[in-house]
Amino acid sequence: MKSLVSDETSISIQMIPNPARDEAILLHEVPENSRAELVFMDAVGRPVQKFAVQGGVGKTTFSVSSLANGYYRFMLIDEKGVIGQGQLTIMR
Repeated sequence: MKSLVSDETSISIQMIPNPARDEAILLHEVPENSRAELVFMDAVGRPVQKFAVQGGVGKTTFSVSSLANGYYRFMLIDEKGVIGQGQLTIMR
């Protein structure tokens, strides 16, 4: 089975704080001159929220206040495919 994350394009990402309440910060290393999208998925894999992420090393703050308490997976996707993924818990 082929992995969705290529070893050549996999990057370092981290979501803090985890668990989060109303805001989360994505620490990332998206390739320069690249646009990426951060997609949050619910427990059954449905996309529930999407955000644009600019290329480069940095951090991006996202509002997660519209998400219900629970466990979410996230993927960072650019034009080449999935470049990073993880999980985030929302707890209020």
